[in-house]
Amino acid sequence: MAPTSMNALPRMLMMLGLAASLGVAGCSTFYEVEDPDLGASVRNMVALQTSYPDQGAEGLDGEKAEKILRAYRGDTVKPESVEKTAIIQL
Repeated sequence: MAPTSMNALPRMLMMLGLAASLGVAGCSTFYEVEDPDLGASVRNMVALQTSYPDQGAEGLDGEKAEKILRAYRGDTVKPESVEKTAIIQL
């Protein structure tokens, strides 16, 4: 081997070790202060979807079902609002 290639091996090993340690350090996480509201939206959705059978109600009541249905139908696109025809060329 040439003398320059023998000097290059330790340098390459050192660079490889440095790159590996930076890669491992980049995957670690550390939070000093955790947000107290972290996960609040999940807890809210679980509470909204939880049934309480001891209250005597089974299924949906009429008013709640009507509101859900109106909101669902109100969010759809009306066919007359489409102004252009989509043309797909192959």
